Amino acid sequence: MSVTVYFVRHGERLDHVDLDFLVTSPTPYDPPLTDFGIMQAKRTGSHIKHAQSERTAGDNLPTEYVVYASPFLRTIQTALSIAEEINNGTIVRLEPAISEWHSATYYNQAVPDSLINTGIERIQQMTTTSSPSFSVDWSYIPVLSTLANFPESLQQVIDRCKGALNGITQPYITAYQNSTSPKNVVLIIVTHGWCVNVLLEVCSRSALWINVGYCAISRATWVPGEREEIIPGTRNVRIVVEEDEELAKTTGRWQVDLVSSEEHLKGLL
Repeated sequence: MSVTVYFVRHGERLDHVDLDFLVTSPTPYDPPLTDFGIMQAKRTGSHIKHAQSERTAGDNLPTEYVVYASPFLRTIQTALSIAEEINNGTIVRLEPAISEWHSATYYNQAVPDSLINTGIERIQQMTTTSSPSFSVDWSYIPVLSTLANFPESLQQVIDRCKGALNGITQPYITAYQNSTSPKNVVLIIVTHGWCVNVLLEVCSRSALWINVGYCAISRATWVPGEREEIIPGTRNVRIVVEEDEELAKTTGRWQVDLVSSEEHLKGLL
């Protein structure tokens, strides 16, 4: 029985390839993926499925995959492509709490909250025009129902991402601690490069600022309190969600064994 979280940045975005998009689009803040970005996302989904199969081989437990997407088009496209490749009854949920940093560094004005409803409509369109192998959880109540206020400070985005991580993972950690419905849970948070860094910083309570490439993968596994053994292959870094270290010893902690890896994308043309 395990709870594993993947932090995944979206695939290649169109406005970083076609600069005309920024001046021709009515929504320059919300570019789609390129065709190559879709390929990156699909490869990422296949890789995660294969990696998890290897990690849980022989435990005879079912694996539940849940993909959380920021409401921006590039993250929605990435999330749906990942879910399609994983198959296996994957669930997709829209989560505004993992949206891009709403900073004046990135935007000249606030991104409208209508982006969320637009995201819902896009998912409906994408899933009704095909027969997806995953399901969308329309009953899901997100951690946040709106985008962050503009402009969002660094501390505000850190607090937001911390709340997102706790809100997304806590129900599964509680089930793990209560040993109800034994299964392996894989949570895939599809977000933005800045937010991946913030989420890792929130977990480690230290700065781990790194370059996060398109569809780069970071991974953490939940270790219950009082278990001191190190998961094979993990870095010698203790990842703690709780502010109180003593509380972490009794409730548990995250251990990271993958940080911004792009190895799975090698050879992709």
